[in-house]
This record gives sequence, structure tokens and C-alpha cells, in this order.
Amino acid sequence: MVEIVAAAFGLLVWSGTRGWELAGYTWWTAGMLTLAFIDAAVLRLPHRLTLATTAGTVLLLAPAGAPGSLRRWRMRTGREAASTALTRW
Repeated sequence: MVEIVAAAFGLLVWSGTRGWELAGYTWWTAGMLTLAFIDAAVLRLPHRLTLATTAGTVLLLAPAGAPGSLRRWRMRTGREAASTALTRW
């Protein structure tokens, strides 16, 4: 279990993100790993942790967003989805 957590946070640091973006993704990773371990143990997800993880991630990533970044992300993911669909066909 410790190895999974260490690997996840190691990948975050290695990804090269900095500042608010790193804080937001670290918060999200910590919350999702916690929820995954709880779900594996009791087969149930607590709503308080789910909401806290989501709200914290949104609040931490909001300052990192530049004007138009959401539009660029949508365009990039749309192109990737289209290229994946074309290569599979």
C-alpha cells in the first residue's frame, strides 16, 4: 500500500507541474487513493470525502488556470479523441 502511494506522488513530482497545479493534483491524488483504499475495505464511498476531494481540487486548480486554458484543453482532447477513433477504424 505504501508503495502505491509513493509511486503516485513520485509520478506527480516527476511530471514537472509546479505551484497551484501541483497542489491541486496532489490533493486529488491523495483523496482518490484514500477513497480507493476505503472502497476496497468496505465497498462503500463516503460522500464527505468525495465532496472534500472534489471541492479542494477545484479550488486549488482555479488559480492555476489561465484565460482560455479550458478551451485549449477541450480542443486538445477533442483532437486526440478524433485521432484515436480514426486509427481504430
